[in-house]
Amino acid sequence: MIASMLLTAALTASLLPPPGGADDLVPAAIDSVLAQPTDPFFYGQPFAAAGVSWFRDTAAPANARTMIDLPDVDDDGVADFAVGYDDLDASATLHARSGATGARLWSDSPGGGFFRVPGGLARDGDRLAVAVTSAAARVELRHVADGGVIWATDLAREPDGASLAAAYQVRFVEDLDDDDIPDLLVAAGVGVGAAVLLSGADGSEIWRHATGDTVYGVTLTGDCDGDGTPDVAFVGGDVAPVLGLLSGAEGSLLWSQRLTGPGSAVVAGHDLDDDDLGDLVVGTFSQPESCLFAYSLADGAQIWSSDFVITDDVLSIDPLDDVDEDGRTDWLIAGFDNAANAVTATGFVAWRSEVTVNNGGHVLAARPAGDLDGEGTIDVICTSVDHWVYAFDGKFGFLLWAMDLRARGTAVTALPDPAGVGKPGLAVAAKHVIEVFDGGSGLASGPEVFFNEHAGELNVVTEILSFTYPGAHIILFAALGTGELVLPGYDQPFGLDLGSLGVVAEYPGPPAGGQGFQIPPLPRDLVGSTIFVQSLEIYQNGHRLLSDVESFDIVDG
Repeated sequence: MIASMLLTAALTASLLPPPGGADDLVPAAIDSVLAQPTDPFFYGQPFAAAGVSWFRDTAAPANARTMIDLPDVDDDGVADFAVGYDDLDASATLHARSGATGARLWSDSPGGGFFRVPGGLARDGDRLAVAVTSAAARVELRHVADGGVIWATDLAREPDGASLAAAYQVRFVEDLDDDDIPDLLVAAGVGVGAAVLLSGADGSEIWRHATGDTVYGVTLTGDCDGDGTPDVAFVGGDVAPVLGLLSGAEGSLLWSQRLTGPGSAVVAGHDLDDDDLGDLVVGTFSQPESCLFAYSLADGAQIWSSDFVITDDVLSIDPLDDVDEDGRTDWLIAGFDNAANAVTATGFVAWRSEVTVNNGGHVLAARPAGDLDGEGTIDVICTSVDHWVYAFDGKFGFLLWAMDLRARGTAVTALPDPAGVGKPGLAVAAKHVIEVFDGGSGLASGPEVFFNEHAGELNVVTEILSFTYPGAHIILFAALGTGELVLPGYDQPFGLDLGSLGVVAEYPGPPAGGQGFQIPPLPRDLVGSTIFVQSLEIYQNGHRLLSDVESFDIVDG
């Protein structure tokens, strides 16, 4: 169904009723396929090449934990990006890099490194907020242009110099202290254990809600207590897992809800319980039944859970397009369950696109990435410790392309149209690697295809299968029988009754963005028969798109 919506077919050959019907097919051995050919015909299908890498740097620090797009810092017409690393001993754990060449534009050390929850960087125009795990849980505000520090605040009030204190996440929020400058929310863990609101003007502390336990995530919500100020939700709790709501004006606790596992991420969503308050979507760390929930903003009552679907660490929750077209924003989930997941506002898993389980297969980063395939919806980019970076269609979750990073993928961000062609770019980080891709490239490279070598007899109704991957198409005749098609890493049925297979022809396909290809001449033995054509795009890890079957008649001349 999905493929039929996305793939089109156009035949320029004459489509005539079969003389006497398909039963008039003259049986022919595969060996005769290349003999006495008919005129060629055209089979149309849009497709494009795999993601194109613009540059690759293999001398980066070890593990990037967070990335964010920047404006055009170096004035070359291409958007740039910042990346933060977890190596606490590195002299420059924060880099700004060119989106065009990958070169470092500036680098500095905020005195610590970044945690695996990818919230340590936030940007508001030309200001970059930084939160790191360090001796004192430092939060900084920097100029995007040169990395210069505007102000710096240590959250740990009595650092002992020997232990690390954690600032896990920082978010810009609207002005809560009435000085006309956006403020910053911070989630702090070990050594601090608090949700903190800082002045965007000078970094001074507006309020702090101490939990005595880790806080992993914070977000601004609607006004629950009716004082005219938006409120603040937080999640965390390594010892006592908790979701809490705080007064945005003063940081006092309005309510708290015990969670089944430590809260890892929280976002404000749509009103799900019809009380005119937008409710909360919460991710947790590993639990046996569910790691994703929705709670009422009014009192913390649970609204839904993704039971037995997302059952491992949730690392991030990002807004996605309205996948189910119900008028509400849906959610993109990344975590340790070997997949990128799109979850609707009501908790239904709209699609789940799995990665391999190599090295654990965890998806450490998944981000909305703009419209990569030109279909008009926001698509998804994700990296996995299986060494691959994946681009998925945001509406249906099928694979657009995948590329081998040759290292464990750890972070990713989209760059707003760096090439000026109406499509985003993608900056991806892996262990010791920084790579930037042309996000609008299209379909994936496929695995090598192996066929059984024996030839069969063509039957009354013959099927032609078109396997497409960059640079080539393989056209097959399939005689109904017991033959076997072997695709490495792929063991699902294709939806066709495949029999003994033989390769008819292999030849270059159209360029990226091209439409269709010409099927070579066919044997005259097939004149008068009904032919069925089906297109299968093969991707790494067994992903596929299978088009509708197109049927037509083979005519002579």
